[in-house]
Amino acid sequence: MEEKCRRVFEEPRYGYAVMGECGEGYDWHRWLVCVYLNESEAQAHAGFAKQRALKLYGPKDRGEGWSIGRYIDMQSSRHKGGLKNEYDPDMDIDYTGTTYDVEKVILAF
Repeated sequence: MEEKCRRVFEEPRYGYAVMGECGEGYDWHRWLVCVYLNESEAQAHAGFAKQRALKLYGPKDRGEGWSIGRYIDMQSSRHKGGLKNEYDPDMDIDYTGTTYDVEKVILAF
């Protein structure tokens, strides 16, 4: 007996996911920060998260003070709870910095 899937909405509903990312190559990763129904609110959140990350860790340009020692200090402090990004509690960081963007996603259909 074949069962049919019941649709919740006649048309797809969309949201806007704020995504964080850092790393490169095999170490590159991306994570979900939060989802908004309004694109401009999601864009604002991404901007606030990026500004906070820059304030915590400085510019990602390694020519402006980045070193492996500074990276290790930042990771150690983050894991001990010392540096927090209130706009992204799961923020990760490496020598490439942390970036944020917004993706349109289907919430339900």
